[in-house]
Amino acid sequence: MTTQPDFYIVKDGRPQNYFSNGDAAQAELDRLKTDPETATEYVSAIAIPCDEFFALREAEYLERPPVEITEERYDDLLNVMPPVHWRTADGVERFLLCEAETGRIHLACAKRNGRFLTVFVRRGDLSTYPTAATFDALPVEA
Repeated sequence: MTTQPDFYIVKDGRPQNYFSNGDAAQAELDRLKTDPETATEYVSAIAIPCDEFFALREAEYLERPPVEITEERYDDLLNVMPPVHWRTADGVERFLLCEAETGRIHLACAKRNGRFLTVFVRRGDLSTYPTAATFDALPVEA
């Protein structure tokens, strides 16, 4: 027996309704788009499998560039909640905030040679974690 994926109706980038299958999601979306009371509001809404929605959401976070922060902000983030995956490698000290933004996406904080940054990473995927190269790619301070 093959199971169908779960679906969301997504409007303005946010899930609005959950459905256990695509046929039900599409039928409700068609209804919303033709109902005079909701047609304008749902004109650009889509029905999408939940796993695709979360993959797109993760990609949006991972595409965001690192943001340089102050040492004070770094310390605030370190002390707001218990850090996870706190390590030093290749001269970069980094940790993740224990609370996820979405799914496996966490905010990582890192420091190297007196510079500090934050960047979104996929927990457990070291290829997304900040490295010395991440710092080297930051704009040079004036």
